[in-house]
Amino acid sequence: MKSLYINNSNFINFVIIVLFFVTTLEGWSQNIKSEFSINASGIFSQLDYDLPQGYLDKDRGWSAGVGYAYYLTPQWSINLEGNYQKYSSTALINTTSGSYQTTDFENEDFEFRYVANNYQEQQELDVIHIPLTLQFQTDGDTKFYIRGGVQIGILFNSTYTSSVEKLSTSGYYEQYNVELFDPIFMGFGEFSDVFQKNVELDWDMSYSTVLETGVKAEVGDARHLYIGFFVNYGIASISSDSTQKQLIEYEQNTPSDYTLGGIFKSGLAQNARLQSFGIKLRYALGGY
Repeated sequence: MKSLYINNSNFINFVIIVLFFVTTLEGWSQNIKSEFSINASGIFSQLDYDLPQGYLDKDRGWSAGVGYAYYLTPQWSINLEGNYQKYSSTALINTTSGSYQTTDFENEDFEFRYVANNYQEQQELDVIHIPLTLQFQTDGDTKFYIRGGVQIGILFNSTYTSSVEKLSTSGYYEQYNVELFDPIFMGFGEFSDVFQKNVELDWDMSYSTVLETGVKAEVGDARHLYIGFFVNYGIASISSDSTQKQLIEYEQNTPSDYTLGGIFKSGLAQNARLQSFGIKLRYALGGY
């Protein structure tokens, strides 16, 4: 399944419309025991994956969204939300090398060889999470609650930016039994600060389990404030994990201009999952 992309302006318009209904339908929600809410989270969001040759630096993130709850009883409710969340991770590989057969600009076959020092790649994802959960809460003005369920994550932006501090390349021509370390115009030699910016990651939807627990307090007539701790755990990989490119791509027509194929398409990284945990605040209108 390919990633599903959503225009940013469409999501902003959606949030504005939902907030409008949250405000105007306050009185209606008190009568039918529906609950409309907005939420914000300070979180540790992780784009986690396997990277045997390097190490992973995971950045902190944040989340914001809107929600609706339908109360089956004063204790039990079904909840649906739409939450925006940002993920960012950076892969660092001190040294990596490789070789493969290719063709030069004179259509001569040769083995391209490279050594890349201080390879760095940052992935950035913007995700809309849609959790469906079941909530139980106790009685009283101040309630304890717990909710659990599943959620899907729709990627509407997923890119990576990569760089190599030092790249050493050569070409071995078996037919002549010679290895060339130059000239530069053939793509052989020493290169510095090779850079690749904003390349699209063609990834799948995310599927996660959701667990949240905390305190729900009345702050007015049919108004409530939730303070809780949550954990979202990805149960399926979102990366395709298929080797389609080399980490350092030799370009036949422009051999001195290298393309960085990325750690996922080259097979150096696999099994990407979305994980997050943190504190969530929710302001709700209606409900019990």
